[in-house]
Amino acid sequence: MNLRGLKYVERRGDIFQLRIPVPKDLQERIGRKEIRWTLNTSERSPAARRAMRAALVFHELCDNLRSMPDLSKNTTKQIIQRFYQTLCE
Repeated sequence: MNLRGLKYVERRGDIFQLRIPVPKDLQERIGRKEIRWTLNTSERSPAARRAMRAALVFHELCDNLRSMPDLSKNTTKQIIQRFYQTLCE
């Protein structure tokens, strides 16, 4: 598996990192314009797999947040923190 087509993956030093832009309609609720996540690997193949998994989960999360417009900013931030925790496991 290669990193072509994974435009949000970049190498920072020896480690790959994922940088996913937050959709404009959710930036205020999430409080960020971009989500950064270390892929904890210097190898391309595991980085690509982790990046695809993280991007899929993040886009599903965004869809879910859109379907719950009444969530408070605090609750939304807690959901995003759980997203990070899930990715780090």
